[in-house]
Amino acid sequence: MELDGVTLDAVAAGEQFLAGVVRVRPGSLEHEVVAVQADGVQWRAPHRNVTAVALSADGLAAAASSQAVAIFDARTGRLLRQVPLAGTRYADLAFFPGGLLAIAQKTTAGDLQLTGIDARTGRRRWSLSLGPTAVPILQAAGGSIVVSDFRGRVGAVVSLSGALQGRWTDAQGPVFVAGSPRGEIAVAIGPNVVVRTPSDRARWRGTMPGTVLGLQLDGPWLAAVGTADRNSSTPDRIWFARTDRSAALPGGGNPR
Repeated sequence: MELDGVTLDAVAAGEQFLAGVVRVRPGSLEHEVVAVQADGVQWRAPHRNVTAVALSADGLAAAASSQAVAIFDARTGRLLRQVPLAGTRYADLAFFPGGLLAIAQKTTAGDLQLTGIDARTGRRRWSLSLGPTAVPILQAAGGSIVVSDFRGRVGAVVSLSGALQGRWTDAQGPVFVAGSPRGEIAVAIGPNVVVRTPSDRARWRGTMPGTVLGLQLDGPWLAAVGTADRNSSTPDRIWFARTDRSAALPGGGNPR
């Protein structure tokens, strides 16, 4: 199965695949959301300037733009509602248990606004302002929301009820945050990485051979992309560490 156009974002849940696509046409750009299963395209729906898409476990699909979030019936593509986004330059979004749809917005002032809405009604449940951002990124970590920034300006962990559980800024170097399916959180500031348990206990510390510019955490494995050049923001290295092993470098960890 091949989609015509440039895929801006994509996500899969079960046997369904959802993509935000843009096509270049004479004199215009066409943006749409496309749902696909093994036997082909299920449905298509226009959504101007789509930046992110999401699928829920209970039959909803969503697409974000700088103007609004559209919520669809994931099976039929029927538009259920639109949630306006005022003063937004970019948005990411993700579904969470309990009917929560989290939206991370970069405002026109350059700040990160994280909002939780009821996916069925569109009603706002809570909202947090987290500081300056470049491009916000959302991720699930057990029963928490992890929000980070593509350029390493800010990172935070927030409960599903909107309580701030942790926040880090780039005051001491680029900061990147990643969560694991079992609810652990990895935080990297510069070359230093800490893995924290769901109870917020630091269970592993490591120092990478350069500045970390991105993280992934899954079980005992930590993957970090980065650079050995402290003056560069372009990743040219990838390091792997077993976080269930004893320290092998100053500061802990066992990068390979």
